[in-house]
Amino acid sequence: MVHAFRNDGPETLRLILTFVPAGVEQFFEEVLEPVTERNVVPPPPTQKLVERLLGTGPKYGITFVLPE
Repeated sequence: MVHAFRNDGPETLRLILTFVPAGVEQFFEEVLEPVTERNVVPPPPTQKLVERLLGTGPKYGITFVLPE
């Protein structure tokens, strides 16, 4: 099912995700950089990150739908 998450409010959003069965957490570990500071604003996505997301997603059953 295609879905997305977005914070339309002025305050910081906290989101808890649960994945069943387990294993998809390895996707995040493989693709993303670890966060070392809780209050640091995430950097904007780079072409390299997009390529890693798109290239690694299928390994974990994830398909990204890009806007036209």
